[in-house]
Amino acid sequence: MSIDKMQQQRMVIGRAMAFLIEIMAPNWIALWLYPSPNAMGLAFFLLIYLLFKDGIEGQSICKRMFRLMVIDQTTGKPCGPFKSFLRNLDMLLPFAPLVELLILQFSEDGRRLGDKLANTIVVVVEEEADNPDSQASA
Repeated sequence: MSIDKMQQQRMVIGRAMAFLIEIMAPNWIALWLYPSPNAMGLAFFLLIYLLFKDGIEGQSICKRMFRLMVIDQTTGKPCGPFKSFLRNLDMLLPFAPLVELLILQFSEDGRRLGDKLANTIVVVVEEEADNPDSQASA
């Protein structure tokens, strides 16, 4: 599956921004709420969130904001919790986000290593034509 360069650039930028927000926002909240370095419970929660964030209807909070969705490449259905875990597991390794961003930038099919491992792909969610709100603004 090949995507055009403009769509690939949009997805790379959207995915990078979503990832940065998803990494930074919980940490800022954690530091603000729990300035103690012994907040292991919160660290565990953040770890679970990072691994399973795409497992609810294929969208994390930030992917929803940027109108992106993770789908199973074979079935076309939204990513579930197990596939989310598989595709995000490598992001826990040092320097993995940077390596994944570089791979994503030069990938022909718009997939990073985690996507290939889980057999997923990130797609742009288009507005539905039958949505009354989208017709009213047109």
